[in-house]
Amino acid sequence: MVREIKFEAWDAENQKMVGPYTVGSELSMAWGAGDRQYTGLKARHGTEEVYEEDIVQHNENKYRIVWSDVVLGFVGERTERKENWRDGRWLIKCMKHCKVVGNTFENPELFND
Repeated sequence: MVREIKFEAWDAENQKMVGPYTVGSELSMAWGAGDRQYTGLKARHGTEEVYEEDIVQHNENKYRIVWSDVVLGFVGERTERKENWRDGRWLIKCMKHCKVVGNTFENPELFND
């Protein structure tokens, strides 16, 4: 799977996300490498792009999307029990049934439910 490499950045001063932007663009020069990398996945039947640190909901469970050095890919970490996670194969398989409900920058309370 080839994915577009792009980022979003958290503007702490204005409390909002900036982007998306690609490496080498004007925004990337201003914000650096970026706080959140695009995973290449789309939720809700392909209508929502999923970024690192997004919180997605599948059925009653919420997962924070993070990079794992163990599996060398993005995984879904359960918000209720930080040790319970889903690997990239699960993300690809069921992402179309997930919805992005927020991210850890704009909605930190979702990760602490």
